[in-house]
This record gives sequence, C-alpha cells and structure tokens, in this order.
Amino acid sequence: MSAGRPIIVVEDDALQRKLYCDVLRSQHYEAIDIGDPRLVPDVIGRTSPLAAVIDIRLPHIDGRDLIEALRRDSGTRLLPIFALSAVVSPDMAETCLAAGANCFYAKPVPLKTFLEVMAQLTAGTL
Repeated sequence: MSAGRPIIVVEDDALQRKLYCDVLRSQHYEAIDIGDPRLVPDVIGRTSPLAAVIDIRLPHIDGRDLIEALRRDSGTRLLPIFALSAVVSPDMAETCLAAGANCFYAKPVPLKTFLEVMAQLTAGTL
C-alpha cells in the first residue's frame, strides 16, 4: 500500500504508539514509531513519509507547533497529517486544523475510523 514509504506515528505513550503502528502494519503500511518529537526532522529526512499521525500533547513541543513547523518546510508542506488528542478542549479541532492538520480526532479513535481516514489521507482524497 505505501510503496515503501512509511507512515510516522508521533505519540509519547508507548502503548498507544504500538497500537497505531500495529494497526497500520495489519493493513500493509510500513509504520515508524516516534516517541520523542525532537526526532521527527531526522526521521522525515531519512524516510520521506507517506503521512503522519501526530498526538497533540507531546513532551518538548505542542503537537500543533510541530504541525505548523512541518507546514512551513517545503519538503513536508503537503504531508498528510492526522492529528489526535485525549485532552480535548472546545477549540482543539479548530486549532489543529488551523495549524495545518488534514483532520483531527479525539482519542480513543475507533480503529475502523482510523484506518478509513488513513486510507483517504494516503490516497490524497482527504
């Protein structure tokens, strides 16, 4: 499905990260788990990912700031981004989309929904 290009999963919770990666792999995507968002530029530089799953509440950086940084970079400006968070404020979806995410979902995201949305993102239809 991914033609050799991975989906990066930026999530500080190891169990959540493993779950998302395992679910993606079950659908024949390559997935790279990233627990420390400071590693994202290096991983992106080495792998040219197909898409990114980014948790908003991360150590060292707010996920929205990470998304904005990816959108400012010419190499990742068009990278499909699935934003998610367990802590949802009334304006969370709006601020994630304004930062440049293609979509936002509150955790827990039903796995069926996660896979359907990832299929749309990687196909360029969302």
